[in-house]
Amino acid sequence: MEDILTYIIVFGLIIGAVSVWQFRISKARPYLLSNQIFPQLSLKLLIEKSQGKTKEFIIKVDHKKSFEIKIPRVELIGKSRKIELIDLDNLSSNRTENKDSSGSFEIIFRYQFSEFSELLKKINFSFKTFRIIIEDKTGKKFKSHELAFNKTWTIYRPDSGKYN
Repeated sequence: MEDILTYIIVFGLIIGAVSVWQFRISKARPYLLSNQIFPQLSLKLLIEKSQGKTKEFIIKVDHKKSFEIKIPRVELIGKSRKIELIDLDNLSSNRTENKDSSGSFEIIFRYQFSEFSELLKKINFSFKTFRIIIEDKTGKKFKSHELAFNKTWTIYRPDSGKYN
């Protein structure tokens, strides 16, 4: 009788540990790729991972006063620093606008990472790195850090190669 009770307790602990592990791994976690701070705004690029896979590409714009911005663009940069611009208006995005209690405004663009990477794969331009451009209604451009894809199309921020 004691052996059966011991087995029930051990299997219960194993099942509980596996369920806690599954809950933790299934929770969506954002990872910061780039954070550019300008006098007018702050531009953050994030990816959101869930169950070990990248699910969403997030562009977050925090600004102090309300002003209109255009649809984000992708600036593809080739090996010889040639540039090609792509509008992200073809992708389905979830745009949210929030006003903070301190008076600052926040605009968030959420894109499915699979759609974003497929858009870049279809382009007939051989690019090495890319960056995101936010443009306001007056034409002023705000650019993020350069990002790149590795061989398995995982997004990362490459090293600048400048030391000291």
